Amino acid sequence: MTPEPDSTRPWLSIKRLVLIVLTALVGLVVVQSLLSSWKEPQVASRLQLYQTDLLLEGSAWQGEGLPSDQWPKLREGLVGKDPIATAQKQYEEVRQQAAEGLDEGRSLQAETAVPLSNSLADEANAGKPLSRRVQTALTQQELLIDRLDIRLGLMEAYQGKPEAAIRRWQQVRDRETAAASAMRTADTLIRLWQDQQAAPGDDVWLQESLDGWFEYRALEKVYEIQAQTGDRSGDSSSADRLAQLQAQEQVTAENKLVKLVLLSTVPALGAVIGLGLLIWLGAQRVLRGSQSVLQHNAGRGWEVPWTAETIWQVLIAGFFFVGQILLPLVLG
Repeated sequence: MTPEPDSTRPWLSIKRLVLIVLTALVGLVVVQSLLSSWKEPQVASRLQLYQTDLLLEGSAWQGEGLPSDQWPKLREGLVGKDPIATAQKQYEEVRQQAAEGLDEGRSLQAETAVPLSNSLADEANAGKPLSRRVQTALTQQELLIDRLDIRLGLMEAYQGKPEAAIRRWQQVRDRETAAASAMRTADTLIRLWQDQQAAPGDDVWLQESLDGWFEYRALEKVYEIQAQTGDRSGDSSSADRLAQLQAQEQVTAENKLVKLVLLSTVPALGAVIGLGLLIWLGAQRVLRGSQSVLQHNAGRGWEVPWTAETIWQVLIAGFFFVGQILLPLVLG
């Protein structure tokens, strides 16, 4: 008896052929994208300073409710001996990374100044050719450096180095690539520390342009200057605002210190628990043999209702081709 022909086999052959072509195309695009990204400048980010900002904000807490003789040692254990200097060093490192990335980006931009034919990988990468991606990275680094310089200046001013802070802010203000908001913030800070003059609306603007510990330091300076002017004119509203600001900072600092402690201890605690669990499971496996937790259901196999070809289809056609090539080309 002659077996009936399998009508689905031609369709399977065509589908497999399409998958092979897509796999080759995706592989080519991914390799080209990796080679292109290797040449692009590394973009530093303020996310690297998240824990540093928590350290700065937490360092402002005065230990209300704790014994005054024990708080200095406890504070040193939590935030270090000189948290401001530590934070400044970390900010300087990120700024150096950003400056190096900026130099690399400018060099790459000069190399690619002559228009070249864009490959499929260049066009598929976020829908932008290489030159546009480099320019975007350069702009991000320039904005980041401006923000870092403003904050580094505030740390220098807090440590009794107003001249160095003013020089740093002047560099931001005079930079041709600086954003208008950064220039205004730098100009406001220069006026506060150099001329000891506060203008109407300074506090509102600084609240919009700064955050965290840096916002408190700038607002503190504004209210101190206004309080000195108010003392001569008999107006005490600025002194009241300064007291409210300091009280608000203490509440915020306490909360940030708790977050800092959790951020520092949770990974270590998780590692200890994980290591202890591994030791316990291993010891139980040795001592109890087939009765151990690891041996429960050990004889049962996993039944997977799909084949390796289905995984191949999902990864290549659904994830890489649509997500990395088709959508960027359509939306770009």
